Amino acid sequence: MTSSAYIAKHGARVLLLEKNEKCGGLINSFWRDGFLFDGGVRALESAGIILPMLRELGIEIERVKSPVSVGIEDSVIRVTSKES
Repeated sequence: MTSSAYIAKHGARVLLLEKNEKCGGLINSFWRDGFLFDGGVRALESAGIILPMLRELGIEIERVKSPVSVGIEDSVIRVTSKES
């Protein structure tokens, strides 16, 4: 999808086809026994390229910080950096 977006941004006509019944790739959800489940990505890691690429394509996303905790034996360690 990213390649198609870049090609279209530069003026070419693009036809993007999806092989599956539903669009979404790694970002999807599904119903089971009356409950809706997330079936894909839980976090979007920038690694220095994702957020600039989205901005370049004119896509702004809301960043929601998610507290992270790690349980080790009988202790819980809370990750409190600004990136957590």
